[in-house]
Amino acid sequence: MGLIAIAFSGTASAVDIYVNATGGDDNNDGLSWAAAKATIKNATGSAADNDVIWLADGEYTGPDNRNVNIDKKLTITGQSKRVPS
Repeated sequence: MGLIAIAFSGTASAVDIYVNATGGDDNNDGLSWAAAKATIKNATGSAADNDVIWLADGEYTGPDNRNVNIDKKLTITGQSKRVPS
């Protein structure tokens, strides 16, 4: 009787990361609006491939909100974004 090895390549579920320029803190984990991160750079840096970043309505200024290098597959959506039906 032969041995058969089966390899499972598990894929992790995408994580939602929340960002709020006025109420967030980059020390937060970003996993809810209540624990939102403050800057786009911090959120993209802590995200993994296929994660979703939700930006609260507002104006994102300062060095950690511009010239952000995105080197992975992410979905970035504004809080008030309306998805057409």
